[in-house]
Amino acid sequence: MAGLAGVGLGVVPFSAPFPVYPLTDFILYDSYVLIESITAQQRLDGADEVALYEQFFQQLRDAAATGREAVRLIQWAAADLWS
Repeated sequence: MAGLAGVGLGVVPFSAPFPVYPLTDFILYDSYVLIESITAQQRLDGADEVALYEQFFQQLRDAAATGREAVRLIQWAAADLWS
């Protein structure tokens, strides 16, 4: 993903206080949110609902490690899986 404009990668470490707990996957677009579950997908268009997910995403982003720290965490997790 390195070199892709507009793409960022963050890893929330296990040791970080988790600000929010995602109950399902979601995709945040400019004007709506798609919530994905095992059996269905729901689209939220309300401005208040979208704003809530923007706050939710920002909290996760703030807790995430990025850059070299994210790479270190990914390498640690990969090494742990192989040991």
